[in-house]
Amino acid sequence: MCYYLAYYALAAGALFAISGAVVVGFCLRKRSRGILSTGLTVLMLYVFFTLGCVSFAVRLADYERSEISEGEYRITATVREVTDQGLLLTNAAISNGTNVITLQKKIYVSCFSIPDNVAIGKTIVFEGEVKIYDVNDYGRFNAYNVLNRIGYFVTLPSEGVLTIGEAKPDFFDSARIRLRNVLFGHMDETTASFSYAMLTGDSSLIDNGILQNFRYGGIAHIFAVSGLHIGILFSVLYFLLKKVPIPWFVRCILIAGVLFLYVGICGFSPSSVRAFIMCTVLSVAMAGGSKYDRLNSVALASLVVLIVDPVYLFSIGFQLSVAAVFAISLLSAPVQRGLVRIRLPKKFSSALSVCLAAQLGTFPLLLEHFGYVSALSLVTNLLFIPLISTVYAVVFFAAIAACILPFAAGVLLYIPEVLLFASVFPIITFDFSLFLIGGFIFGGYKLLYYFILFVASDKPNVRVSHRAIVSCLLCVVLTVGVLAGNGAFTWRNNVVYVWSDYGGNLVYVHAEEDYVFSFGKPSESYYEKFALRYNLREIDGLFILGSATEINAAVPVMQKIIPAHTLYVGEHDAYLETFQSLRVVVPEDELSVGNIKIEFLTNNIVRFVLDGKSYLLAQNGKRDTPFSACKSDILIAEKYSELLSWRTSAKIEMYYEKEENKISLRRSGNLQMKAENGIIFLSESRRLYEVRTF
Repeated sequence: MCYYLAYYALAAGALFAISGAVVVGFCLRKRSRGILSTGLTVLMLYVFFTLGCVSFAVRLADYERSEISEGEYRITATVREVTDQGLLLTNAAISNGTNVITLQKKIYVSCFSIPDNVAIGKTIVFEGEVKIYDVNDYGRFNAYNVLNRIGYFVTLPSEGVLTIGEAKPDFFDSARIRLRNVLFGHMDETTASFSYAMLTGDSSLIDNGILQNFRYGGIAHIFAVSGLHIGILFSVLYFLLKKVPIPWFVRCILIAGVLFLYVGICGFSPSSVRAFIMCTVLSVAMAGGSKYDRLNSVALASLVVLIVDPVYLFSIGFQLSVAAVFAISLLSAPVQRGLVRIRLPKKFSSALSVCLAAQLGTFPLLLEHFGYVSALSLVTNLLFIPLISTVYAVVFFAAIAACILPFAAGVLLYIPEVLLFASVFPIITFDFSLFLIGGFIFGGYKLLYYFILFVASDKPNVRVSHRAIVSCLLCVVLTVGVLAGNGAFTWRNNVVYVWSDYGGNLVYVHAEEDYVFSFGKPSESYYEKFALRYNLREIDGLFILGSATEINAAVPVMQKIIPAHTLYVGEHDAYLETFQSLRVVVPEDELSVGNIKIEFLTNNIVRFVLDGKSYLLAQNGKRDTPFSACKSDILIAEKYSELLSWRTSAKIEMYYEKEENKISLRRSGNLQMKAENGIIFLSESRRLYEVRTF
């Protein structure tokens, strides 16, 4: 509410609280004690709601307070993380030649290849153009950047990166470094990366292709420390300490202390914090002889996490973690009873019901954030998770022993290495990309979806037959709504989709055939999400705007994600012949493909005509390539250029970067357009039913 209403959320929250209190008070009007407790509960909840709103607003205001302006700087910073795509820098000091400014926020560095002298903990120096992240970018809330205080974006140069020292790590960093050195020093690199990811939640060291296959199989959550990992550790600790004659509160403190240290080593990720709170509640309930209620525990854990930092509400890790446990709490018991009634073994029914509930709980979120769901995830989780749970416990205690006794690490880690490699070998070798579900999202209908799960569970005190009828009717409404929201009843052909994500810019034309225009630095993960969103297995033509270097970088990524039959470029270079899987075409004049007419004006400017309307795509960036005046109805460019705008005289101008008083994808998010009856329709791709005309 604070995200959408700002401080007006306090008044709206008070209205909801008072209304709820009045309704409950009326129901309890003959029980004075019940009315009093209800009033106190409502007051307490509203106090927490107020604290959450204020805390959220303060966090956003602090994040939006930029310490510098965008521009060229000399940067000195410490490498915090290293991934295949780039670096995360902390303790940054930047200079523009006259002043030196120390940054409180972190810097994300994008690079094609990481220099050999760059490693975690190293202090590096380089020069680059610094860009500022916004709270809202491309129509979505930047939860990950706000949570991790990543405020700036830089592209790492291919040369000129210097290493001048190494920073002193804190306690948790030291523990992670020690663990990483022990694992990679005494295990095979692939198995060591799996072990390190399972133990800390850091999957950046796993080969990207292998990790992607785990995602396609629906089991990449084993590398995000959550209820599975914390629950195993809690069970072992509780079993061991239960044998020791100590007071129950001492046992709870010891368990909580060990779990807290482990969560700290995992970087206090939302899923690990949520699991830590739930296990703490469970240990207190078991020690005190109270009945443990899983649904209340999920709610309590979620509230505590959000009190610590309300921004977690927008974190996909937090959402998936809570949705999975929420669905398990609602559905696993009734599903298990149904499976037992049809004579399935009790243990198998229990495992199947938990897996099925978790899949149902996370289904719409996975589609929304990643663009796909694995059709085999139920099977892979049912077969793989019991095995990996046992292997995880073995790896965990072996790794601790190896860190304490490094001289015996090779012996201690030998059996865990063999077990882990044997357990993940089928996942590595099997191609799960063939079994993906995608091509649609739920949008706002996610709320209806989760309400249906609640109605279908055994929580409402209503007859089973009534719940079934209501659930079926709501499912019909959900199906029609999702189909309508994804354009099933509206536009079919001749639609232009415009996508962007921090320099990776796409224009997709869906006509009689499929064509994609790409310019800027390609992002493999983002392009993959785009392809899955629109069910693009292959395209008829690929147009790449830019220099020879940019084309060379973009083609392999595009061919891996969305293979094309033909590549169209503005100029021919000898290196283009190396792309054996592509037919390369350099049009000299206007080109007709399907029902589209296309013309390259320069290497980085192309014009096409569809349904009688002309579109001009320009990769102008830091330079404006000279070209003759070319009237167009729609201009799509990276940045605003007065010369470009004047020469096109476009009725609609849209830019990928931030531009005042212009349509900006950086603000609005992905867009789509269609020309019909002389009118250009423009809408946000996530809300197809809200169409604005120009």
